[in-house]
Parts: sequence; structure tokens; C-alpha cells
Amino acid sequence: MKRSVFFSAIAICLLLPVAVQGAETDSSSYSVKGRWVVKTSISLYRTWNTGSTVFGTGMRDNGGVGSQRFNFRAEASYAFTRHLEVGLFLGFQNYRYLTYIEPLQPGVVFGEMHNTFAPTFGANVTFQLLPFFVKSDACRWDLYLFARYGGCILPFFEIENFGLEYYFHKYRQEYGVGAGVAYYFKNKVGLFGEWAVGNFSYFPFFTDSNINFRFGIAGKF
Repeated sequence: MKRSVFFSAIAICLLLPVAVQGAETDSSSYSVKGRWVVKTSISLYRTWNTGSTVFGTGMRDNGGVGSQRFNFRAEASYAFTRHLEVGLFLGFQNYRYLTYIEPLQPGVVFGEMHNTFAPTFGANVTFQLLPFFVKSDACRWDLYLFARYGGCILPFFEIENFGLEYYFHKYRQEYGVGAGVAYYFKNKVGLFGEWAVGNFSYFPFFTDSNINFRFGIAGKF
């Protein structure tokens, strides 16, 4: 994880100076300056999963495998220069939590599994690459790099009312850098996909997730 944090910090530091330099190049080339992009997308985030209603040890679940559960996101970004966009996002994460049930026999710990959703939010910085190469006034493609930071607030801890001596935070974070591509039909609405490296697990005590894929629908105006 420390390696991912270091990589993210270096990438962000390199990304912003390049964006400023790109904004000062020939203005006759293709530019995204002044446009809005709105996206909705889904991804599978790795979460914890006991695999049963009995929870015994508190060890990392399934050797860090966990279960894949839906992460939905809606975001909007605005381009301040020919290359640089800044945006915000809101969404939700589906996850499970376990509540204590009074055991029928001593020495056995029982729990009941529940499904719920947690709100997510964050910000991203996107650097568009095609203005370096495209000379026409319009382009149906986006090819970009991005840096992202987000948070999640869990309504319930993974293990509720068990009296276990673990120190949990209801606020969890994600962060990473990556690349994406989008194609717009009639230059208005289209599809996009993204690949990123960083931290994409809101359940680091149980499972890690350092690579993420996301896809969805995008519109620009």
C-alpha cells in the first residue's frame, strides 16, 4: 500500500505542471476548454465477506479476496484549460455488515448478515491528451490521465455490537491515478472506460484492492 501512495503522490505532482504547460500551447489546436462532462458509471469494489452467519476470529477474510459488490457514481467536471478538467462525484457503495445474535450455546459467536449502502464522494483532476495531437475543431474521442481522491461514510461497521477490540473508522478513503478513454456518438453522448491503480478498498482491515476498472455513460456540452 505504501508503494501505491508514493506512486499516486508522484503522479499528481507531475500531472499538474504538464497541464499548465499544455494550456499555453497553440490555441488553434483542438481544445476542451469551457466544456462540461457529466458521467454515470459502475465498478466492482472488493468488500469484506464472512461467507456465513458465523464469525469467529477476525482474521483477514478469505486471504484478502473478499467479495465484489457494486459501486455506483455520478460525476461532473469542467475544463478550465485546453487540457485540464476538475470535477466532483457522488455515489454509493453496496456492502454487508454483521450484527450480534445471542448464542444458543456458550462459546459460539453468531451473527446475522445485512445488506446496505454507504454514500461516497470525492474529486478528480483530468488531463486530456488529444489536444496535443488533434488539430480539428471537434473530436469524438477523449484520451486522458486522471488523479482521484474520494471518501465513504459507512452507516454501519462491518461487525456491529460484537464487542471486538478492533479500531474502526466509519470514514474510509480511496485514491489513485489512471487512464481513461471515451467515445461520443454524434459528439454528444457516449461510453467510457477507466483503469486505475491506488487504494480502492473501503475495508482495508479485511481485504485490499489496488487495481480498479470502471465503465459508464458520458455526455459533454
